[in-house]
Amino acid sequence: MKNLSFIPSFCLVLFTILFAACNKNSPGISSNKDSVSVSNLPIAYINTDSLQTQYLFYKDIKNELESQGANLDNELTSKKRAFENEVVYFQQKQQRGELSMADAQAAGQRLQMREQELAKEQELTRLKFAQEQQAKNDQLYKKVTEYLKTYCKEKKYQYVLGYTKTSPIIFYAESSLDITTDVVKGLNEAYKAEKEKPTVSEEKDKKK
Repeated sequence: MKNLSFIPSFCLVLFTILFAACNKNSPGISSNKDSVSVSNLPIAYINTDSLQTQYLFYKDIKNELESQGANLDNELTSKKRAFENEVVYFQQKQQRGELSMADAQAAGQRLQMREQELAKEQELTRLKFAQEQQAKNDQLYKKVTEYLKTYCKEKKYQYVLGYTKTSPIIFYAESSLDITTDVVKGLNEAYKAEKEKPTVSEEKDKKK
């Protein structure tokens, strides 16, 4: 049985975010080579490998999905083993001649239906888990995008690129253009503040 493990599509999400977020509604860069020097281009980059290991929200959803995937795997494995035990028990009774032909056929049909039910349940579980992963990626996309919109406006960046050692699109980047630490700090501060906000139920309790 293939594990329902957490598949971090974080880098893929970030490459989409980083290139687009700061460029929205920003003026185009003139193609005239004399209009702007390369050193003054409003471009920075983020090390997405570091962002994965340091961004608290990503770490939280990664742990949450890994735990959820493990629990679902255990549940499916338990049901599969119970079914296999039923099959063995049926085969043993059949070998001992304890079942009539009619009983054997009925039991065989019941086991076949149960096998089909388990297959459907497994597929549905995988689908729901994939949807949960996508929902978390959507949350990630929104948080990083919204933060970068504000960050780029303040810092006057039009483009923020993503850099990763695992599949480099950028093979060299000047360290002075690396804004990873600054961005991670801001993201984590925003996430901590969000977690500290009272929930709706907590607000209601205070008013009582």
